[in-house]
Amino acid sequence: MEGQINILKDLQQVIQKAFTNFKKCPKDRLTVEHIQTRLELLENDWSSFKNTKSQLYGRFKLEDIGQKVVDIYDTTEDTYISCKCLMKSTLNSVREPLPQDSGCSNNSSKQSNSFVKLPKITIPTFSGKYSEWTSFHDLFISLVHNNASLDNVQKLHYLKSHLTGEAEQLIRHTPITDANYRECWSQLEKRYANKKYLTSCILKRLFGQKRLHVESANSLKELLDTTSDCLNALKNLKIDVSTWDVIVIHIVTFKLDNETRKQWELSVSNDSSNELPTFEQFRIFIESRFRALECIEPRKAVAHQINNSSHVLSSKAMLATKSSNIRCEFCSELHKLCFCKQFAKQSIENRREFVAKNKICFNCLGGNHTVYDCKKQNVCRVCKKRHHSLLHPNREPNAENKGQDSTVKSTIDNASSSNSDNQIVTCLSTGKVLKPRQVLLATALIKAESKIGEFQTIRALLDQGSQACFITEATVQFLRLKKIPVRGHVSGLGDNKSTIANYMVNLIIKSTVDLDFQLQINAYVLSKIT
Repeated sequence: MEGQINILKDLQQVIQKAFTNFKKCPKDRLTVEHIQTRLELLENDWSSFKNTKSQLYGRFKLEDIGQKVVDIYDTTEDTYISCKCLMKSTLNSVREPLPQDSGCSNNSSKQSNSFVKLPKITIPTFSGKYSEWTSFHDLFISLVHNNASLDNVQKLHYLKSHLTGEAEQLIRHTPITDANYRECWSQLEKRYANKKYLTSCILKRLFGQKRLHVESANSLKELLDTTSDCLNALKNLKIDVSTWDVIVIHIVTFKLDNETRKQWELSVSNDSSNELPTFEQFRIFIESRFRALECIEPRKAVAHQINNSSHVLSSKAMLATKSSNIRCEFCSELHKLCFCKQFAKQSIENRREFVAKNKICFNCLGGNHTVYDCKKQNVCRVCKKRHHSLLHPNREPNAENKGQDSTVKSTIDNASSSNSDNQIVTCLSTGKVLKPRQVLLATALIKAESKIGEFQTIRALLDQGSQACFITEATVQFLRLKKIPVRGHVSGLGDNKSTIANYMVNLIIKSTVDLDFQLQINAYVLSKIT
């Protein structure tokens, strides 16, 4: 028994060495004859190995042989299968093509295509998802299952190497033998060739597409591609969808945006033949639609970007824009929190508590940032510190504090008045007097031309005593005007005794009443006017 076990070990080493040497064999030696000779030697060694094993089991009992012989056989069998698969696949790649009819056209076509290197066809890995089964099934049938040059052992080896996940667990413990290939392939087909489930998934994807709210080239492409893909998948399952055009068009048109659906109905109504539209007509319409939108959308994007670059300016600026889409956090009306009369009627403690609870900026009462990120240079009118005047804390209830509280309240009333549609803005002079004075300043709504030639409505402050025109930096950025470098000193403007103007702009303004009147002015650019 010991001698026959040694023979098994020796044959095991021979087969292993043959496998190793074949992998190291240079390509110039891999001819058809060389590979066939190696296959014959491999078959002879494997036959000797199996005969020795049969003699060993015929002469001795199983309990005397032990597990050692079983391990030797399993290891050698795996090596033999791997070696034979490699030799056969190499033989198929170097084997000469079958002789064909010797015609001039065939020879010329061979010569013309001999320099074209086609990409290698690879079989996808199947993980057990039903949506992947159809493509995996068709490729494996074409490349492996119907390949007459492969035996069932090789086919099963290829099948196991291209399975993962749930599919791999299904046939994991099945040995690689000639008889097991048909059984494994039948198990996979029985489980994953579920036509009813596949159809349900495809229809759910077809009918569950999202509705388009805005016309967009990318959205129309996605809608058309998904619909075509689902219809082709149903055709692959041998489902006749040739008569589904009316149903598909009815469902998909409800997924279109209002404008595209309107254009489709108008195009169908122009047909005087009174015939039902086909899916091919619908496909051509959608394609022409998104091609047109691809040319229009870049211009829309530029205009949208310019509009988004505008800033909401203060009502005290010389030229300022009007904003009507800002909603108050306290009363939910269309104005800023700093102009809210209901918020001003609250006590100081309630105002500060509301601002802190809703994470509103303590400096400008804006709701989209904190006081640490605030870029405005405003300070409290009472104590000149970095918080809003409405949030100035109460001190001792003396006469000075009463005057300060009334000053804050008057500021809200006057600011609310400036935020209205009236053309008169009431501003407050914050001198150190117990009875502040009110100054009435005339304003007007005018049209100003931007860089792209569009006229925007802005507010102008009229000062009959001014010797020059001024414009805020924010309004220049909004109109995208070209700045001309200058150097000038401005006195008597705002709280500063002297202000330096570094730039000047040239702009055209028009009247909102008399459209034929326009005026070209040069204005100095300042960060703040009042």
